[in-house]
Amino acid sequence: MKSFLRRVGGFALLWALLVALPEWPWLRAWLARPLDVHADDARGEVAYVLGAGSLSIGERLSAAADLYHEGRVRRLLLPADPATGRFDFQLGRNRSADEWSRAHLQWLGVPADKVAIVPVADAWLDTAAEAEAVRGALRSGETHLVVVTSPVHLRRATLAFRRVLGPEVSVAPFASSALPDGPDFQRPLWLEYLKLGVYALAL
Repeated sequence: MKSFLRRVGGFALLWALLVALPEWPWLRAWLARPLDVHADDARGEVAYVLGAGSLSIGERLSAAADLYHEGRVRRLLLPADPATGRFDFQLGRNRSADEWSRAHLQWLGVPADKVAIVPVADAWLDTAAEAEAVRGALRSGETHLVVVTSPVHLRRATLAFRRVLGPEVSVAPFASSALPDGPDFQRPLWLEYLKLGVYALAL
């Protein structure tokens, strides 16, 4: 019985440390701060917008469009996403996620010929797979890359891209929003730290 109670108590303590306590806004912000390695002066020949769900992709595309309009990058790369989205009455069919992303960037003033879609292979280290895909999509002379993603994903993404691309390509991290503003800020932080540890050991 005592052994059972100890296990239950240990589980409750672990749950409190990993789930309950990080829900406090001030503690969550403090725990998330090391993950946000945003570089205000990020610039390069090209920017890559990491893949995201419907809640985060809009802000990432907006941040990338800002980089383009400020003259800090010359073109944008997006991961291929053929998933079917909402019905488009102008097209008369459901629009793919790729089509939506391209159209959204055009709406934000980015010319269509400045946007390229990059096929990404399925892999258990998905961010590393995106880095591999970008390596094959870079043109001659493109040696400075800006990686655009949510603040809490920024350290892991930067780690993956720098290790995959090596010293030949400079990688600058750019957050798509302020730390507490993006939807990814509400995701379990312990899981992001766990993934960061896995990436650090595996790459």
